[in-house]
Amino acid sequence: VSNVERESMIYDLGVRSGDVIRAVNGQPIRTPEDAFKLYQEMQNETAVEVELERRGSSINLTVPLQ
Repeated sequence: VSNVERESMIYDLGVRSGDVIRAVNGQPIRTPEDAFKLYQEMQNETAVEVELERRGSSINLTVPLQ
């Protein structure tokens, strides 16, 4: 993740520049294609669980989609 500004909604949710997205709803994200496929599959979801890595530590966030 890059260029997260302090005034953005994603910053308010807890995401920071430099975070690495490891999984969404328990499904690993290894490539941009993985992320795009999951994005398409989750269009009707109201929220997703995101596992991030920040400076070697794991962080779990619930991110609303609507």
